[in-house]
Amino acid sequence: GEKKIGEFRAMLHPICAGRVDFGETNGEEAETVEVPFRTEGGVKIVRVEINGEPMNMIFDTGCSRTSLSLEHAQLLYARGLLTQEDILGKTQSRVATGEVVEDALVRLREVTLADGLRFENVVATVSLHQQAPLLLGNEVLNRTVAYTIDNRKHVIRFTPQNDSIR
Repeated sequence: GEKKIGEFRAMLHPICAGRVDFGETNGEEAETVEVPFRTEGGVKIVRVEINGEPMNMIFDTGCSRTSLSLEHAQLLYARGLLTQEDILGKTQSRVATGEVVEDALVRLREVTLADGLRFENVVATVSLHQQAPLLLGNEVLNRTVAYTIDNRKHVIRFTPQNDSIR
């Protein structure tokens, strides 16, 4: 309830460096990973797991960070998948309307798209609005070598990087 919201809004910790891990590749460039999407209301929706919790997110190349709603962040917190140590502080974000809003800043220990496409320590924003959209943004997308969208087959093909990114 209200206590969890209060705890969640208490922003204490510095930002942790991000890291990506795609498993063993024997020094060769990793194969392309296909992530299916569906189109809804003119946007592409992908299935991800955040700290093991499945969620649908908008694939958003115009969003600098990955973004959660307060509702979804509270769900993760209530299930023990987001802890006090994951709360990094607060930040300001410019939304699509041009308005500047205050957001919470959190560390998502793991964001997974399809098998083998795993991103660790993703710094994400949490909109302090309950029903804000979930956005998979450039904080994750920039950790790949490239991605292409196949609108005919409804997949996004990612070329992952082999090494860790800081």
